[in-house]
Formats: sequence, C-alpha cells, structure tokens
Amino acid sequence: MDCKTARLLLDFARPEARELEAEEVAELQRHLDHCPDCHSQARSERQLDECLGKAMRQVEVPAGLREQLLARLESARGDWYRQRFAHAVRLSAAAAVILLLCWAGWYWVREHLVAPIDTQRVASAVSEDVLDDPRVRTGRALQALGFETPLSPYLDYSLLVCPPALAELPGYPGRKVPMLVFARNGRTARVYLIREKAIPKNTPIAIGGGSFKAELLPSEGEPYRFLVIHDGDNLHWLRPPELPAL
Repeated sequence: MDCKTARLLLDFARPEARELEAEEVAELQRHLDHCPDCHSQARSERQLDECLGKAMRQVEVPAGLREQLLARLESARGDWYRQRFAHAVRLSAAAAVILLLCWAGWYWVREHLVAPIDTQRVASAVSEDVLDDPRVRTGRALQALGFETPLSPYLDYSLLVCPPALAELPGYPGRKVPMLVFARNGRTARVYLIREKAIPKNTPIAIGGGSFKAELLPSEGEPYRFLVIHDGDNLHWLRPPELPAL
C-alpha cells in the first residue's frame, strides 16, 4: 500500500468505524508501522478526534431534547404518510377519470359510428351458404360458436330450420349449450349438444317427460352427445334417408 492510499483510508479507519474490511485495516496498520510520515499524520488525526469527542461529551444535553426530537420525527413521519396517501388518492381518481372517459368514448363510437349494412350482400351470403352441403354448413356454424365436434350421423341436417345457436338448457337456468332445431311436415325437434362427460353412464337412451320425450342418439366417439327433445312417437322422420330406423 502506498502513502496516497493509506492517507485516503485514514478517514475510514477511525475507532468503531465499519467502512473498511478487516484485511484493509490490517494492511493499513502495516503501512503505518513502516511509514513515519503516515504514522505521524494518523496519530495527529486521532488526537484531534479524541479532543473533539471529549469536548462534545462535556456539552450538557438540554432536558427533553430526546423527546422533542422523537416527537418531531413522528410528526414528520405522519406528514409523509398523509402526503403519500393524498398522492395515491389523486392517482386513483385520475385513473378512474381516464377509464370513465375511455368507456364513454368507446360507447359513443359504438353508438354513432356504426358501419353501414349492404342488404344485398347479406342476401348473397345466405344464398351462397344454402348451396353448401347441410353437414358442412352445420359444422361450420358450430365452429363459429366455439364448438368443434363430429356431427351425429343419425340426423338429417337438411331439415334444419335455422343455423345452430346457443340456448339455455331446459331445467338448467344460465347454462347455455348449442341447440339445433329440425322440422318436417309439422313435426319439430330440438337437439342439444351435451358434453359426453356430463352425462352419467347409466342414463337411459329414451326418457318420457309428459308431453315431450328425451332421447340420446347413439355415440360414435363424439365429445358431445346429441340430446333430442321431441313430442312424437319416434324419430324416424329425423333420420337421413340412407340410414335404417333405430
């Protein structure tokens, strides 16, 4: 260690100081033991520290100074907390105002900037859709609803009276499932798609329910079972022509 470094470290090597590592203190002491100039400066600084410390210890501390300092610190801490709380309240209020303005702007845009509808375009799209195979059309509509499953082969999809739609499952308020409505010669049937896991294994295939009957179509490994609700004696009319009656 050279003299320049040693004299720089003297300010950090005072008694009770914690700034230097033990190895640095030992190296500094070795330098002082072999360098008269640095040793003399270190002794002078320590003597000055001792004189100042002795003088300060002789100064009488005013009565109640500690309590006054603590009270002042507590008051300052309370002011700081109050300022932080007020700042947080202002930020929250500003955020709420911004969110309200954003919502109002979105609502205004939704209500006033409505894209015009070309009715001819709607009619052309429906005409093109009707030309597709009924099974393809039905599968595409179910995918648009977020349900992707093979269609049951036991239904004649040309008898659909409207595209599949989400509907509330009877007896289960708030629980919506895909529903298909079939009709032919005055007879109608509503078909609900129920997840296979939601149907107990011992559920009967056909159940009478007063005016209406419920029939589960045979499963072909589909993730959804097709539950038919109808008021007739059988479902022969609902089956595709190429399949025999159940």
